[in-house]
Amino acid sequence: MTVKQKLELKLSEQRQKLNELAGLDKLTEEQLAEMRALQSEHAATEVQFRAAVAAEPAEIRLSGDGLTAEQRARAELRSRVSLGRYVQAAAGSRGVDGAELEFCQSLNMTSDQLPLELLAPEMRATTDASNVERNRRWIDRLFAESQARYAGVSFDSVPAGEATYTVTSAGGSAVQRAKTEAVTDSTWTIGTTTLKPKRLTVTYSYSVEDAARLPGLSDALARDMRAALSESMDAAVFNGDTGATGTDADITGLFDVSGTTAKTLTQANKVKWPETVQTFASLLDGKAAGRLEDLRCVFSVPYNALLVGTSANANLNESLAQVMRGNGLQWRSRADIDDGTANGDKLAIVGLSGGIGGTAVAAVWSNATLVRDIYTGAKKGEVSLTLTSLWDFAVPRASNWAKVSAVA
Repeated sequence: MTVKQKLELKLSEQRQKLNELAGLDKLTEEQLAEMRALQSEHAATEVQFRAAVAAEPAEIRLSGDGLTAEQRARAELRSRVSLGRYVQAAAGSRGVDGAELEFCQSLNMTSDQLPLELLAPEMRATTDASNVERNRRWIDRLFAESQARYAGVSFDSVPAGEATYTVTSAGGSAVQRAKTEAVTDSTWTIGTTTLKPKRLTVTYSYSVEDAARLPGLSDALARDMRAALSESMDAAVFNGDTGATGTDADITGLFDVSGTTAKTLTQANKVKWPETVQTFASLLDGKAAGRLEDLRCVFSVPYNALLVGTSANANLNESLAQVMRGNGLQWRSRADIDDGTANGDKLAIVGLSGGIGGTAVAAVWSNATLVRDIYTGAKKGEVSLTLTSLWDFAVPRASNWAKVSAVA
């Protein structure tokens, strides 16, 4: 078992014991002391569990890479590839060669295209000819934490062409029949959702003087653009994006997708834990989700702050958030998914995947394009960097998703 799994089991055992004690009509002094100790231990275990969740990817890597021979060979090739040579090739309006060309070919890309995964954040120190280290660390911009994957959105890297997803939405049931008794045909429903490439672009300009004054500027801006693209995609998954002039580039987010389950909380019930827990419990259908732990909730930041800062049981010094987690509800929060009102009216997006991927899909076409233009602004000593990615978002089966909003 992983550390995370062990802590999950420990939290479950603690909750069970606390519920047993809470169900007793009258507690002895010994039982009260036991309950207080359990509550303290449960709070400490929650902190350990959150740390384990954050460290889970690293833990998986340490336990073995789990790669096939082909994947391992590609990872070795990736280690020999330099982002700088892609930038140099873009500046010279030519394609890459060597390991960079081989890497593009492994991704079914042409030599003048940029693999988006190369723009992962890196930290590099710059050393001059006299071995004097300068610019020891470049502190990149902060972006909102991505939570679409946690909620259950599948991010698929797709090749050229449209991406089609087929969903079985209805079908028959198996029926008991006697010997030689005929079975009538069952009806079935299958639908398709087609995603088309939509352009997402970020561009920066800087002067040659800035480049000389700030070593590593071009690489830092490339990292920033990549992070900006990722954040914009993640935000659009929740909120949508209709900022383009034409509607053909519109993205409809989870708060506005038709067919999802909608639940509401009044302003008064937002600070009452029985009503709040019941609202989320009403999403359980025994198929996509059979217990509160199965719900993949992403809360707005104001709503998360309200839960943490509201007392649910003053005698036990418990917040509303502690009681909700004690009942099995888990969540994360993301910036920029509320509407700016007090404590937010857009409270949560809930994924009910039931272990099925693809109920909501962000398709990302892998051939991102990085253009380094040193010619257009040459008279003014300007260099322009433009990063373009193609993507689309859709919800092939809306019944696996829900939203919780507040009403006056």
